[in-house]
Amino acid sequence: MNGLMLDTVGSGIVTMEQAFEVPIPEATNTYTPVPNKELWEMLVDIADQRGLQLGVPQIGLAWKGQRMFGSVEITNQDHLDNEVRLMLGFRNSYNKTMSVGICFGSKVFVCSNMCFTGYTGEDEDAVGQVHQRHQSKVWEGLESGINESMDQFEVFKSYQDSFYTRLKEMDLTDANAHDFIIQSARAGAINSKDCMTIADEWAFQVRGPHNQEEEERWHPEFAPRNAWSLFNAYTEKAKPFQQKNPLEANLRSIKMNKMFHQTYMK
Repeated sequence: MNGLMLDTVGSGIVTMEQAFEVPIPEATNTYTPVPNKELWEMLVDIADQRGLQLGVPQIGLAWKGQRMFGSVEITNQDHLDNEVRLMLGFRNSYNKTMSVGICFGSKVFVCSNMCFTGYTGEDEDAVGQVHQRHQSKVWEGLESGINESMDQFEVFKSYQDSFYTRLKEMDLTDANAHDFIIQSARAGAINSKDCMTIADEWAFQVRGPHNQEEEERWHPEFAPRNAWSLFNAYTEKAKPFQQKNPLEANLRSIKMNKMFHQTYMK
């Protein structure tokens, strides 16, 4: 996926100004809204304090403007010989259906897919995601969480470097790949019906294109039989679902990343 796409109820890509112009609901004793504009300004300010440069965000609104999803590249943080760029995802809602939050992710340039990792420190030190309910102390918790997450950015970046390098070093047979695909379905990282689709993408990476449409989406960089190629078979086939349901797609992406971590980073 090249950026952010939405196809849920009343959704669509919007400008930053349009996202900021959505009417903000009134606060109550149990609900404190977080204006989209102030959330973005907080992200820019905290990132700037740490020398992280945020690019131009892509923003989408869903549910008649009541939910906002966004992604933005961290423009001064290319790594792995410019194959990967780190990103920041953010979300907010005005209808009490979703907490406000951010999540670190990465964008693989070769096939322009996005994968939000969001590790929370359970298995490693990097803190990659923040979620805060719209309650009375939402601003204090949000600012504290984003600061803590940004403080761990270099740890997160170092982890991503070692993670992707390890995947490239891990050779796989077809049997290894097919077993992992089945296990990921059992873990809820993909739907069981997606098993054949991902297995077919894994095979396609080697056989190459048979027509013009396949030529346009074929990436010979993923022909080697290793965990990096399998990882990209997953993210390539996740693109259509990312367009239909970005929130659920990112949650699955986190599960999928954790599976790759648990399997190949031991």
